[in-house]
Amino acid sequence: MENRARPLPARPSLPLAAIIAALAVAAIPAAALFAQDQQRPFTVIETGQAFARLQDAVDAIGSGAGTVAIAPGTHRQCAVQESGSVAFVASEPGTAILDGTTCEGKAALVLRGREASVSGLVFRRMSVPDGNGAGIRLEHRRDRPPRPWVWDRR
Repeated sequence: MENRARPLPARPSLPLAAIIAALAVAAIPAAALFAQDQQRPFTVIETGQAFARLQDAVDAIGSGAGTVAIAPGTHRQCAVQESGSVAFVASEPGTAILDGTTCEGKAALVLRGREASVSGLVFRRMSVPDGNGAGIRLEHRRDRPPRPWVWDRR
């Protein structure tokens, strides 16, 4: 019987092993960041600040102007905009769903700030006791009369 020595498998060089280890360690914070995004689906674009509650994101904008990006998924939350200018946008149009939760017995978004816009959101099962639930309820602020509507025929 012939006894042949098998060659040992090649070991990665020390610099290559260091690079692989560094990439593995760098991936840990990235994974934690992605997990955090799932727990904080509401981001104020201008500041990059993420929130677990939609109302907290709206409150962070306050009387200023800002955009709340809503991550894909089904969210059982609502918000009331009291002031400022807020844009509500789905991070991926048609994939962010506000489902079944209303504020003030009215709507998922009760808007009475200076101005607001909504883009790409899906509203589902907005039900309230008086039967008049909505995805969006646009109201005037109580401390000033409503602005007259102007129809632009351009």
